[in-house]
Amino acid sequence: MKHHEQFPLVPMVRGEGAWLYDADGRRYLDAISSWWVNLFGHANRRDQ
Repeated sequence: MKHHEQFPLVPMVRGEGAWLYDADGRRYLDAISSWWVNLFGHANRRDQ
């Protein structure tokens, strides 16, 4: 984590399944979130 301080933060505006999206629409695989998100995903449509 000490090396992480050297990189700028990338704000995420939404999530879908295992993917996170920035304001420009680029998607990032969320491979380090909690195991609840890895099991159920971000913004699972079945729950909405």
